[in-house]
Amino acid sequence: MISLEKYIIRDSEAIWRMLDDEAFIIDRAGGEIFALNKTAAYIWEMAEENIAISKILKSICNRFDIDEKTALDDITELISEMLEKQIISLNDQP
Repeated sequence: MISLEKYIIRDSEAIWRMLDDEAFIIDRAGGEIFALNKTAAYIWEMAEENIAISKILKSICNRFDIDEKTALDDITELISEMLEKQIISLNDQP
């Protein structure tokens, strides 16, 4: 389980762009392009602000009007995928 007190740190070398409500991230090492839906793009943008995952969770619940368990499951899955693709890391401090 991912600790909610961790901070998401985006890969500083990742190239990304927003298009409408979606984000597209290019993995420079492998050349792969990752498309993030509206919710995932929102999380990606919030990571720039050095906010703990717990605060991102609360913001997602409020913004998208979903319950905390559903949001937590979705956030955990997304963070795990991003960690696997090495476009983010987690840190104990901003």
